[in-house]
Amino acid sequence: MTGFFVRQRTDLLTILHATLPFFGVLLLLQNTNGQEALSQNPSTATGDRSSDVIRITPLPGAIDSPVITAMDVSPNQTLLAAAGDDHSIRLISIDDRKEFAVFLGHDDWVRSVAFSESGKLLASCADDGWVRVWDVSSRKLLIEVQAAHSLYAVSFLDDETLFSVGFSPNVYRVDISVEKLQLEHVCDCRDLRAIEISPTKKHIAYAGRDGVLRVRAWDGQKSNPLSITKLHLERVRSLKFSSEGTTITSVGEDRRVVQYDISTKSIIAQTEIRGGKLLGLCTLDNERLAVSGSDNTIRILGWNSTDPQLKLVGHDGSVSVLQKSDRYLFSTGFDTTIRIWDLQRALRERDHEGRYSHPVAAQFEDSGLTKPGKLVRTPIQ
Repeated sequence: MTGFFVRQRTDLLTILHATLPFFGVLLLLQNTNGQEALSQNPSTATGDRSSDVIRITPLPGAIDSPVITAMDVSPNQTLLAAAGDDHSIRLISIDDRKEFAVFLGHDDWVRSVAFSESGKLLASCADDGWVRVWDVSSRKLLIEVQAAHSLYAVSFLDDETLFSVGFSPNVYRVDISVEKLQLEHVCDCRDLRAIEISPTKKHIAYAGRDGVLRVRAWDGQKSNPLSITKLHLERVRSLKFSSEGTTITSVGEDRRVVQYDISTKSIIAQTEIRGGKLLGLCTLDNERLAVSGSDNTIRILGWNSTDPQLKLVGHDGSVSVLQKSDRYLFSTGFDTTIRIWDLQRALRERDHEGRYSHPVAAQFEDSGLTKPGKLVRTPIQ
């Protein structure tokens, strides 16, 4: 099929030993059916739980830590995968905050990483057009397939299938067992930035530059059109399904948060955040969600006015990705750090304006919002 192809994996084995004197660490880089780097580095990330900041070690020969725009938490909540503009993917232990593996192979900015539901697999996609799937336990590259353009998002259906979108109107399905990238659907938006599979595996949602949410029903073999709804005035940057799979929440560069009901095919809640463009989104529970963006700030919003709301400050760059575990909220972005937030502590220690500063505070905060936004319920028509 035109527009993409599958690269034959090689058996080239490349071993490079590099010593980093400052950190006192020896990295072993190897390439077996892809590339991989393992690191035993006790000082890669701080083990000081009072700080809860992970600072990524630059790769050998690099000076700066990477900008991070891709992150995911493993289903068992023990691992954090993070990637960005140095083309690599780090695996980090959430328990001790230490980086213990680095996957190499992409040759451009990594835009998305995702664990499979079982936690056995990790997928990545990048501006180089490649989708790569790694075995988490063995840290081996299982497959790699390529589209003819940049890819921005990946999402697993199960351990056999994942979907990906990017700088084209194409929605791709990757069949892992046969190492094949197939064209699942073509829409009329040429810049797709987010794709999500519902927890029930019944729906696929994706969106991008035109602000339109597209939802397709999945019957186990193929997807079928369900709804097309304009949600945002500018590019959509992130989508999340509710835990029961009945609603979809989205954020976009128009600074708006929108909640969409799948069954009624209508907007049921929306608000505008008077701050920067919104980039990151994480649904915390049935009552709260976290949003972040270009004003370096994270906001915890409640779906009704009685819920506690927080404004989390500490980053000194755009916050592009949010993820969560049962205990923590993880944030990362353009200041090259991953910050770990204990929301229970933040609730206890917030100031009278609902603001909580990270134990390792940023040097400045650039926010135009004096109070966190509140989502306004929109009556169903």
